[in-house]
Amino acid sequence: MKRRMNRRTFSAGLAIALPLIAIILTGLLPACRADEPYVAERLESFQIESSFLDKSMGVKVYLPPDYDPDQTYPVLYFLPDGGGSEYTIINEYAIGAQADELVSQGIIEPMLIVAADTDLSFGLNTAPETGTFETSSGKVFATGLYEDYLIQEMIPWIEEHYPTRTDRGGRYIGGYSAGGFAALYLAFTHPDLFSKVGGHSPSLFTGDFPDKTISDWLYPDQETRSRRDPLDLAQTQDLTGLRVYLDTGSADVNVEGCAALQKILEEQGVASELHLFDGSHSRGYCCQYMAEYLKFYGAD
Repeated sequence: MKRRMNRRTFSAGLAIALPLIAIILTGLLPACRADEPYVAERLESFQIESSFLDKSMGVKVYLPPDYDPDQTYPVLYFLPDGGGSEYTIINEYAIGAQADELVSQGIIEPMLIVAADTDLSFGLNTAPETGTFETSSGKVFATGLYEDYLIQEMIPWIEEHYPTRTDRGGRYIGGYSAGGFAALYLAFTHPDLFSKVGGHSPSLFTGDFPDKTISDWLYPDQETRSRRDPLDLAQTQDLTGLRVYLDTGSADVNVEGCAALQKILEEQGVASELHLFDGSHSRGYCCQYMAEYLKFYGAD
């Protein structure tokens, strides 16, 4: 039986709950190296024509050192922050450069990494046709069938063109900020597809987003919220066999939301870990801790 948490009572209990949560507080890591664009023969770029979105979507595929097309590899799908793209993942998060180093040192297993553009969509199906939604603060979000594109078009396209493992155990998904929300949403909604998911500073809130018009758009009613919010999905979906990694900066606005999700996952018996690192909400934070994320995905 899945147990549901009263979202309204969580904030009052946060100070009590935090010491009980598996939080790792660390010092700053060495400065992130993302000063120059990542250039490698093992980085391939494509445009996937999406029938769901009626437009092309950018994808970059990272191939590990000593890549052998006759070998089968696990695959990590990584999604960017709001306003980011596949270029952001490779260059501003430095995911390829850091993966190169960790693979070469034998710290993580070789894997393919798919840096996927998702516009600013939260990875959701929000409208039958592609369009935009503008908040009261002027932030412009993308609307359309983005979940269908990612699950029914992008992943099959990658598996058709690259020697990836096609079993759940060899398929991972993660993302930063809005991309972290999207990764958690997709993994919780399609738990049969992924064995690991990482929400890195994910856009999680026990109440409204700081800009309430975002909440009004994403969650127009409670029924819709129960189908979209990872905090709700964690209480209703069967996540058996899924491993979850959560992290956020100690000065981030997402601390409470991440702690709430970790508490729910623990109550549901889902293998999960929460890391509270020094830092705030920025691409530099994501880049700085990318090596830690890759160790989660690439560990045996």
